[in-house]
Amino acid sequence: MIDRFDLDNDLMEDSQNDFSKDLELANLLCMREQYSKALDIYNKILDKDMKNEEAYIGLLKVHSECFTKYEGADIEKDIRIIERLFPNTLNKEYASYCLDRKKHLQPASNQSTTSSNKNDDYSDIISEFFGPKKTATKDDDTEVEYRDTIFGRVAVTKKKDANSNVKDIYEDRYRKVKELINDKKASEAIPILQELIKAAEEKKINEAYLNEKFYCKNINALLYFDLGYCFQLEKRRDDSLIYYKKSLSIITKDERYYITLIYNMAGLYFDNKNYSEALKYYLERLSIKEYDAAYYYVGYCYYMLQDYEKSLIYYNTILSKFPKDSRYYPYALYNLGIHYYDGKGVKVDKVKAKSFFDEASKLGNKSATDFLKKFKF
Repeated sequence: MIDRFDLDNDLMEDSQNDFSKDLELANLLCMREQYSKALDIYNKILDKDMKNEEAYIGLLKVHSECFTKYEGADIEKDIRIIERLFPNTLNKEYASYCLDRKKHLQPASNQSTTSSNKNDDYSDIISEFFGPKKTATKDDDTEVEYRDTIFGRVAVTKKKDANSNVKDIYEDRYRKVKELINDKKASEAIPILQELIKAAEEKKINEAYLNEKFYCKNINALLYFDLGYCFQLEKRRDDSLIYYKKSLSIITKDERYYITLIYNMAGLYFDNKNYSEALKYYLERLSIKEYDAAYYYVGYCYYMLQDYEKSLIYYNTILSKFPKDSRYYPYALYNLGIHYYDGKGVKVDKVKAKSFFDEASKLGNKSATDFLKKFKF
């Protein structure tokens, strides 16, 4: 019976895997200076979630030995990636480290001057770290900007932009949206995003400016994606799909959030029991990068569509390509047991079914344990 088939309901937020325990363990390992073990955990998280900001910052924590070292190729690489993927990060630990690193890399003659203003530098780390910060105006047509970078403060003279105040308003509002999303306050982010989308559709937003500020190729696609994600967090699936589809219609596949967009869409269709549509997007997700969760849901969709042979292929692929400690390994074992117990796509083989249930149970799968208690072999 299909109601015995194992589905990890806790994971149906799709791509919003909870790595809090793994991150906590990795951070503790860093504190104990067991950096190689922490590095393995951070990399495993990134294999499953390529947009996990804390894991990227964790890599920097490892390579800088708990933010005590400031130079090295790995450190520079980590910072480049974080700046590229999370230009609006509000992680204070990271911002503080970059400010310290900036001071460390300054010439000695500048360090003495910097130290005298230490309290000023640290009084507003976040606002100072994210530039540009405007200061003096040279004349009616030009202005001076100071941009804080990890290598120091750089002065840039440029022509005034008549729309600069408008740009700043929309930029500030979008930064606020990202803060609210990070804090899981989707309901507060939704009306701001709707206002931004209306401004973008009415061409009030300078797209080229915001594309550059937020490292994207199409700010409209990004706004649609963010609104769809907020609706998803609020369990408003139909509204979420509307905006995900709008984003998908104009996004390019090389955008950093494309992979998350299609995976989230797959999950929404899955939740709505539209398994044929869900399958299409899960397969697209797999075409970009292998992922045990995507293999699992492809197998599940094929089962629900009664294509049992293909379902078996994808569950077996998890066993052959991923380690036993991967999250979906025991679920694949259990579901293979169901295939053999019920004779779906294979001949009934209760001995083989029991072997799958036994192994899944040993790996902590409660459904397998309950099945072994209830049914005779």
